[in-house]
Amino acid sequence: MINTETERESEYKLFNFRPAFFAAVFFCLGLVLAYLCFVKGISVWWWLLLLPLAAIPFFFCKTKEKCVSTLWSELILLLALGVGFLSLFLQLKRFSDLPKYTGEQVVVGTVTEMRENGDKTRLTLSNVTIGGEQVEGKLNAYLPTPYCEKLQRTDVILINGRVETDTSYENDYGIRSGEISERIPYVFWGDSKIAVIGKSTDFLLNLHLEFERSVLTGMSEEVGSVVLGILFGNTESMDDALMKNIRFGGIAHVFAVSGLHVGVLYGFFAWLFEKTGLKNTPKWLRFLLVAVVLIFYAGICGFGASVLRAVIMCLVAYAAKLTELPKDMLETLGIAAILVLLLNPVALFGIGFQLSFLAVLGIAFLRKPIGQVCDELTFLFIKRPENGLEKNSPIGFWEKLRRDFVGLVSVSVSTQLATAPVLLDAFGYLSGWSLLLNMLFVPLIGAVFSLLLLFVVLAAVLPIAIADIVLFIPNAVWSALLLLFDLMDFSSFALSGITVSGSGMLCYYAGCTFLSDKWNIPKWGKIALTVLLFVGAAVATVVVNVAR
Repeated sequence: MINTETERESEYKLFNFRPAFFAAVFFCLGLVLAYLCFVKGISVWWWLLLLPLAAIPFFFCKTKEKCVSTLWSELILLLALGVGFLSLFLQLKRFSDLPKYTGEQVVVGTVTEMRENGDKTRLTLSNVTIGGEQVEGKLNAYLPTPYCEKLQRTDVILINGRVETDTSYENDYGIRSGEISERIPYVFWGDSKIAVIGKSTDFLLNLHLEFERSVLTGMSEEVGSVVLGILFGNTESMDDALMKNIRFGGIAHVFAVSGLHVGVLYGFFAWLFEKTGLKNTPKWLRFLLVAVVLIFYAGICGFGASVLRAVIMCLVAYAAKLTELPKDMLETLGIAAILVLLLNPVALFGIGFQLSFLAVLGIAFLRKPIGQVCDELTFLFIKRPENGLEKNSPIGFWEKLRRDFVGLVSVSVSTQLATAPVLLDAFGYLSGWSLLLNMLFVPLIGAVFSLLLLFVVLAAVLPIAIADIVLFIPNAVWSALLLLFDLMDFSSFALSGITVSGSGMLCYYAGCTFLSDKWNIPKWGKIALTVLLFVGAAVATVVVNVAR
């Protein structure tokens, strides 16, 4: 693979070796291998049959220097594969070795999350003691909803009922990546009355609760629940019908605090250090201050997996920028992926990680070819500039607007194409409105996110009695925007009922890579391989759906 944004020479005929990106790929392969061995029970010895493939690159080495370089590259990749294998093994072992409980127990813990589901409410407890013994990890308690009506997060509660330890790796939906990541092996069932015996002293948790109180006081219930979801990923108070309609609109990802939210904060503070009087701040101090802000925001959001992924990706990108390293999106993505997966190996099997990194990969591989197509299409309706499209030539307002539109469309389409198969496989449907609504709401949220967060902070700092005044404008704006979801049913235009096979996904994503400029092969070869792989993906999909 070769990146046209850099000036590095290709050592190989087909692609340019990127150590970080390919190491990340092999790290992920190591995780998959560990999953197949320890979760699916497939013997590791079968995979040794693939070792002879490592000899293939040496047949293309014409000099001793290239042989040595190839050997070192393969050793790096094998090391990455081994570290990935070992890291998942250790995480699964730590999870399965947690203490086992069964039967009636007295449980004490701090409420960190509440999720109502009909007549039952799920409470997630941290700092848990079971039978007077402090345990690692968290506990999910399922209790009658009426008992939980007056509870708040930060409440320390005491309950008595049946506790079970479930350290199995899979359930009916696949690997339990969320429970393993969050270390939630304990489940509580019962009709116990809840005794509130104290309050948590966790500063970030209490600060989150204060922001939540200000929003729900200063805004209408519907708008406040949406704003809490956008700012902090807290969708507990959102109306189920509204949330379902937003999902069918294809923009539910705005409630998972991730790259969009963290990226806006990162961009704002990076801009402050570049365009204001702070530009003379030492680079190491800039990085430290941006890191503190992003980590603090991640803490307010509960250090969720998606927000930590985004923080790591932004900080890796900022470090590369400050050190003036060559810009290479794939290398930056590779470093971020390795760091994220070292901290939480099982995240690879979670839908959040997959969608986050596939979206960035889609931009890296598909944005340029899609942008070129959009460029030509726009010139069917808009006259080409007389001074051409040279990189350094001055451009007018309308040309700048056209280029911004092409950029928006190319990024939106590339992320939609990259995430579509996983979305269809995970949720059983694909929104027909997704592209349009993402082009509308993602730039909008990106534009107002920092300002909205500032209003909420002010409402929390100032007396609660004037929260409705401070938040009057945000409340009015978001009330108007939500009318769209009150008036339209987005489930009426969705692709559903299609099963996506693993082989079909593999062919599809391989075909997408040949649409890009990353492969250094003739154009006719790219077209042929793309068509062949896309046909293979279609055939695999048809076969699996007919067989079903």
